Amino acid sequence: MPVTADIRSRIAVNLDRGIAARGMTNRAVGDAIGATEHQVWRWRRGKHLPSTITLQRLADVLFDGNAREFYADDERAA
Repeated sequence: MPVTADIRSRIAVNLDRGIAARGMTNRAVGDAIGATEHQVWRWRRGKHLPSTITLQRLADVLFDGNAREFYADDERAA
């Protein structure tokens, strides 16, 4: 199933929200999951999508393991 722009945008918005809520930098997030600062930046801007495994690693760091937060359709605080 192809990824739609809406899904990519939703993941980017929620990733950005999670990082901001934790007060982390792109570098800190990258270091926590084994990615580069630039990769995190691209995911936050919706330029690329992280893999399923990477999404779970991000969820572990940002959303107490709840990967469903990436698909939430509102911008509630984490």
